[in-house]
Amino acid sequence: HADGDAGRILTRVNHQLNGDLPDGHFVTLFFARLDAASRSLSYSSAGHWPGYILDGRGEVRELLESTGLPLGIDPTGDFPAGPAVPLQPGDLVLLLTDGILETHTPDGTIFGLERVLQSVRESRNATPSEIIAALFRAGSAFSAGHQTDDVTAVVIKVGPTV
Repeated sequence: HADGDAGRILTRVNHQLNGDLPDGHFVTLFFARLDAASRSLSYSSAGHWPGYILDGRGEVRELLESTGLPLGIDPTGDFPAGPAVPLQPGDLVLLLTDGILETHTPDGTIFGLERVLQSVRESRNATPSEIIAALFRAGSAFSAGHQTDDVTAVVIKVGPTV
């Protein structure tokens, strides 16, 4: 389908999931679309952990909050798209699952958002794959390798204009 609006796509997916998910199950999803011509990101989020846009200094410039419930909870629900966010040279887009945040030590201390952001800040000048590897190493070292949830991250770096 040619309609690329993130919210309408998630709305259609939600309607398709009606009847496919077992009772009590749902899906969280963060759907983003990058527009290289306008240097912007548009998104829709079905109950997923927020995304973050960090500026060149590593400070959070934008919080990409959820725009709707998880998929499968309300089969007739609609998913609005979040506002298009302009991207600046030096920005870094960070999308992740809550598994890295909830990584914890054997005594229950969680890794948390501040440690995630600190790891990304410290390695922000590296390649996206190196930033993710450093983040996963930091989480694994913090938890002594104890992982109970999926750990997924996406990093997009915005280069200079040409």
